[in-house]
Amino acid sequence: MKFGKISSPYSFGQTLQWVYYYFFPSTTNRSDIALMPIQSGEIHPANLNISFVGDLMCLSDEKVVEPHPQMISLFECADLIIINLEAPVVRDKIQKNKSLLVFGLSNEFIERFLKLYQIQKEKLIFTIANNHIGDFNKEGYDETRKRLQDLGIKFVGDQSDTENVLTIQVKNHRVGFFAFSQWLNRLEFEKADAICRAKHIEKVDFHKIKKDKQLDLMIILPHWGFEFRHFPCKDTVQMAKTLIEKGADIIAASHPHVLGPIEKIHHGLCHYSLGNFFSKTLHYATNLTGIWSVSYDRSNREGDPFAYQLHPFYMTSQNKFELIDRLPVKLMGKLLKRLSLIYPESDR
Repeated sequence: MKFGKISSPYSFGQTLQWVYYYFFPSTTNRSDIALMPIQSGEIHPANLNISFVGDLMCLSDEKVVEPHPQMISLFECADLIIINLEAPVVRDKIQKNKSLLVFGLSNEFIERFLKLYQIQKEKLIFTIANNHIGDFNKEGYDETRKRLQDLGIKFVGDQSDTENVLTIQVKNHRVGFFAFSQWLNRLEFEKADAICRAKHIEKVDFHKIKKDKQLDLMIILPHWGFEFRHFPCKDTVQMAKTLIEKGADIIAASHPHVLGPIEKIHHGLCHYSLGNFFSKTLHYATNLTGIWSVSYDRSNREGDPFAYQLHPFYMTSQNKFELIDRLPVKLMGKLLKRLSLIYPESDR
């Protein structure tokens, strides 16, 4: 559907559902996946440890949400930190467009965020493959890439990734990153030679990429599914299985703006939605976020080489993150109940 220059990536019926689920995020599970608990195994500092979080975005202002001290500790212990940059870095232009459907950030916002959360740039990777990265069309996209390069921040998700996977060497491991988006909001941007889309990866053989580049891990960062639904649809589940069968080892996805389940698929792990990181939506479930810490033990050849833990946090109305068990009893009960639906057999 098209609204002026802005388009909904969904059909008319799906767009109406978007409006409903915006106010009442869905907990209906028709996915038939085997749900995993909130933690599996133990995170060991000697292993390769990667932290994944969801959407970093900003709407009407540029206030950086105050971190909980545990967040800083988790990022400090991580060897790599992966974040979905859900906006072009063109804040000077967004002042001319106050639409709630148009996102934008500035260099200053990103630098304040990194300073407050004590994130080292050499650890950080932004994925820019998402539906809002084209909110200022190709010009804004090109400016975003230039500014990230000037800031010294690595990013992944431009269309060339189908041939040039971002490869990182860390702790004697070679790790490949690949990102794509199922959705786009701007019709003009869709025609441009820009981010990697789902259609671009249909014939990509990640097994071959891993062999050619001598990778220990292949990590895929999709922007997929429907917004404000905790559980994936069957098409998304099938896409995840296909990616793992093609050679992906870890899938860490975004777009629904709420936390999604974790599934073990063959040799790999899939987190269907990392939810929001910073958000300005109405329902309490969209303020429920987490840092997904994944530990990879290459020497574990007989058992599962992956251990993980999702550390949940809640963004309060005071624009700071808090632990769930420090919240008012009524809200804490709602959040723990929702977490138990997504991640069974866990007490958090």
